[in-house]
Amino acid sequence: MLRLSAEGLPIVTIVGRTNAGKSTLFNRLAGANRAIVSAVAG
Repeated sequence: MLRLSAEGLPIVTIVGRTNAGKSTLFNRLAGANRAIVSAVAG
């Protein structure tokens, strides 16, 4: 089922294990540093 935001953009979910690079992937897809990323685990 395709869901759209109020702006008409698709709503997606990124899931995975801790420290698997989800925030980094999100930032790359967004083309900007939108999620906080740290070299420190946790």
